[in-house]
Amino acid sequence: MYKSIIFDVYGTLISTGDASIRAVKKILNKYDKDIIPEVFYSKWKEKNSHYKRNCNEFLLEKDIFEKSLGELYNEYGIFGDYHKDVNIMLDTMKNRYFFPEVIDTLHILQSKYNLIIGSTSDDEPLFQNLKFNNVDIFNSEHIFTSERLKCYKPDKAFYEGILQ
Repeated sequence: MYKSIIFDVYGTLISTGDASIRAVKKILNKYDKDIIPEVFYSKWKEKNSHYKRNCNEFLLEKDIFEKSLGELYNEYGIFGDYHKDVNIMLDTMKNRYFFPEVIDTLHILQSKYNLIIGSTSDDEPLFQNLKFNNVDIFNSEHIFTSERLKCYKPDKAFYEGILQ
């Protein structure tokens, strides 16, 4: 019999909507470049994934975002402050809404199961989103982020850390 359910958060419990594309558009609007935001964002995501899979040492997601944005600025010849501009993307990660049906469903499941979060994210945006949505269903000892586990999905250590 199952005793626990582990949930991913972004795109599963919390809607990410088009906030990331809007952030990229806002970043690119600062510079006079003819760049398709969706293409830029796709390349940014690829670089972020590469760092998460191939990093010899753990980096926070916000640091990965910054490094990969810096690389894209070099590739596209953008002469801007990517250290500052990355905050446009990071700010979109806060105050995201849960999908409408999620809260009621979690309340129902909570009576039968331990509810656990396993999120490839830093602590700050995740806890900000839980607070923003007034969600107190998850016990803090049942919230696992990449920041806390010092690894990213799909690394086996991520899941082993949760199961321990």
